[in-house]
Amino acid sequence: MHVADKPRHAGPPTNCSQCGGRLKKGADAKSEGSGCLIVLVGLLLSPILIGIPIILYGIHLMSKREGFWRCRKCGAKFAREVKWYEFG
Repeated sequence: MHVADKPRHAGPPTNCSQCGGRLKKGADAKSEGSGCLIVLVGLLLSPILIGIPIILYGIHLMSKREGFWRCRKCGAKFAREVKWYEFG
C-alpha cells in the first residue's frame, strides 16, 4: 500500500486508539520553574542593562508548553503539536 493510498484524516483525532473514548486537548509546562528563577535573576540584574534580555529569556521559557491529546475515559496521552498562537 502506497502512502497516497492510505486514508487521510482532516483535523485532530476524535477517539482514543486504546479504548475508543473521546479525546480533549491538554498541555503541560515544560520548564516553568526554571523560567521563574531566570526571571528573578534578571530582575536582580535589571539596574544593569544585561538583566532585560535575561528577563525576556525567562518569560520565553515559562511560555513553552508540551501539547497532547488526553482520553477522557482511560487517561491515555497522545502527542500533539502546539501552534505558536495557542495558549493551552
